[in-house]
Amino acid sequence: QVTVRDERDHVLDLGTGCGIQALHASRHSRRVVGTDISRRVLARNAPRVALIEDIREVREGLAALINGTRGFCCVGSYYSMEAALSEIVKDPPNVILTDIGLPGMSGIRGIEILRERLNLPILALTVYDNDDQVFAALCAGASGYLLKNTAPVRLLESIREAVDGGAPMS
Repeated sequence: QVTVRDERDHVLDLGTGCGIQALHASRHSRRVVGTDISRRVLARNAPRVALIEDIREVREGLAALINGTRGFCCVGSYYSMEAALSEIVKDPPNVILTDIGLPGMSGIRGIEILRERLNLPILALTVYDNDDQVFAALCAGASGYLLKNTAPVRLLESIREAVDGGAPMS
């Protein structure tokens, strides 16, 4: 069993999740330890997460984190909004995590389109701590927003919160 501690010393279980090797996920984290994550993150039905992120390392790291955590599953990982829009409706997730600053179609425009097509929570993921960008994403239909430097445990809690009807904000 592989677990990771984030920068605030929270413990994150990187078990076997949906089949991706937990060790892959651990290289994107601070340090590996041998203990389990809080049961409140693991207790409910598995959130089926779709990721839309143009930076490969970030996308792969998020997918590994999600797939490597018991009780979570990444069902789609897309490099652009255009790629996501053409595929995501075929096997819809129950939550979407999307970057705002995508090349081509912006994440904000994509949120509007996704909101028209699917009735599910969409979390804006951004490096911007910019009120205008955050407000635009929320006006477009995002359920919440997270900064890309959000701690892994908080990211997972936020995904769960969104699936449960909440509006997580960094």
